[in-house]
Amino acid sequence: MAFHRERLGGADLAGLPFVRKTDLRERTLLALEELAPHYQLVVDRAATLARLEVQVEPAPALIARCGGFAADHPEITSLRRRAAEQLRQATRLSVELSIVAPRTIPRSEGKAVRVIERG
Repeated sequence: MAFHRERLGGADLAGLPFVRKTDLRERTLLALEELAPHYQLVVDRAATLARLEVQVEPAPALIARCGGFAADHPEITSLRRRAAEQLRQATRLSVELSIVAPRTIPRSEGKAVRVIERG
């Protein structure tokens, strides 16, 4: 797999296989009705190999169906596995996918900050 130097949202993704924003958002995350259109990519460089985590919020209908948000609810756990597998197929990256509580991903009136870099 080829490696490219790319910048998304101000974070340097050098050393990570190329990830097109449209692959993550349109082909995978937004294609799942159970997910809200709010997500962030977290690149953690604390270890030798960079780690990519995708944080996404559940859709309000899923929260209502589950009777509230609980990360360990069977429907949310199943969705996390399905979404992670679809991301892996779309990007050829093994990513950690976290479904986070509603409204925990910051909203912005301007351009959304989709990529956070740590380490």
